[in-house]
Amino acid sequence: MRSPPHLLLPSLMVTLLALLGPSAGAVTVTVGLSISDVHYDMKVNSDERRQVTDTALVTGWLRTEWTDASLARSGGGQTSRRLSSTAEMWLPDIRHLNTIESASPSLLTNSSDGIVDASGKVHFETPVRFAVRFIPKDFNRSFEIRLGSRLMTTAEMNLQPADDTLDVSEYTGWYLTNTWMWKNETTRAGFTEPFSLLVAGVFPTVI
Repeated sequence: MRSPPHLLLPSLMVTLLALLGPSAGAVTVTVGLSISDVHYDMKVNSDERRQVTDTALVTGWLRTEWTDASLARSGGGQTSRRLSSTAEMWLPDIRHLNTIESASPSLLTNSSDGIVDASGKVHFETPVRFAVRFIPKDFNRSFEIRLGSRLMTTAEMNLQPADDTLDVSEYTGWYLTNTWMWKNETTRAGFTEPFSLLVAGVFPTVI
């Protein structure tokens, strides 16, 4: 059964906005990372009795913000509202690029929860679990978490760190000597524009 014309047009507009994104140019997406725990899974060479590899399992929250003018509201009412469904809205493609587990899907999906204020500023708090591997050297167990897109170049999405350090206010594990987050860009064969790359680093106390 065909939809009446007065119902079909709004439906097409919603779909078009989701495909085009919140603006004609690149969308600036601010990204922050809050760490709640770091667990080390250590493997030892039984012959030489020395540690040969480490896996760090990091849990926390990924905080993302961007502005979507199509979600802005005029007039009174609450300053912000819960997004009950994100199926028809534009979402940034952000993935964990250096995972040691199966290939990372986008960290924000249609089932993610978020809020939006009257100006169209969107805020998501997404629970995350990152697994990274590194080879210890001189008891240095620092590691990096690389976040970026496999689909959206800088022409569509511009990732920016929310701060130059990570949020450790809810961290309950070993003391962290230093954390950092910085932005870079990377190129990929077959694409003209580069991709945004965020590198989050953690330098823990030797344990």
